[in-house]
Amino acid sequence: MTLAIKVENLTKNYGQNSVLNDISFEINKGEIFALLGTNGAGKTTTLECIEGLKKYDSGKIFVQGKFGVQLQSASLPSNIKAIEAFTLFSKWNKTVVDISLFESLGLNEIKNKQYCQMSTGQKRRLHLALALIGNPDIIFLDEPTAGLDVEGRIALHEQIRKLKSNGKTIILSSHDMAEVEDLCDKIAILKGGKFVFMGSPSELILEMQSEITLQIKTTDPFICTNFSHSSYLKTEGSYHYFVTINISDALLEILTYLKSISNSVLDIRIIHQSLEESFLTIAKEGK
Repeated sequence: MTLAIKVENLTKNYGQNSVLNDISFEINKGEIFALLGTNGAGKTTTLECIEGLKKYDSGKIFVQGKFGVQLQSASLPSNIKAIEAFTLFSKWNKTVVDISLFESLGLNEIKNKQYCQMSTGQKRRLHLALALIGNPDIIFLDEPTAGLDVEGRIALHEQIRKLKSNGKTIILSSHDMAEVEDLCDKIAILKGGKFVFMGSPSELILEMQSEITLQIKTTDPFICTNFSHSSYLKTEGSYHYFVTINISDALLEILTYLKSISNSVLDIRIIHQSLEESFLTIAKEGK
């Protein structure tokens, strides 16, 4: 695949405090990549080094294409109107004022509203529109849905998916694990200035998963017991709970037994550890 960003041996110190310790990673063109970590892990510092907003001590950064940035914390003059800000940034970027971009983000309804009169969601959409001026190949979104209500998050997620479908590369920093799991192709977790995980959200869940819970509902009650590949946990209502570390063998064994006693299965649910639980395990406690 074509690389959009390549970072080699990036190091950044603040005095005696090492924030980034010789980190290297690659981001492919057209993917949504999330940079994760607890507060102070170095996420924003990494992004700012790539964006050129912060000097780093050593390492190399390669960026293939133009990029736009939506900062975690940004503000505009309180009295500027949405369309005025969009026009100003377009001229500053030496590009035409593309009203269709402005309209596609649902900003037409607030084009003459002053910045101080906008809701948090309207401001975040305006910030995204400003980041997309000039049709960038790579888009940095630092906590893009912070402060948004459910409707605002859904609308912004739809826009992010649309950008991906148009071949854009998106680098996301977020504390919302549901957002990360829903949107991202790849995630990287920083801890103590180093990466402790790099892969897809599902790979993290599988890697950190210690036990998996099986919920099985049957037509008739039966005496539950431990099997060789699973242990009986409890019965709640019509569901019987088992825990296992091997889904396929556990299910085969339980279903074979139920068939032998002519008990039909009505429902099976497989419950994994959530992405948020997996993230907290690796980011705070380590492997």
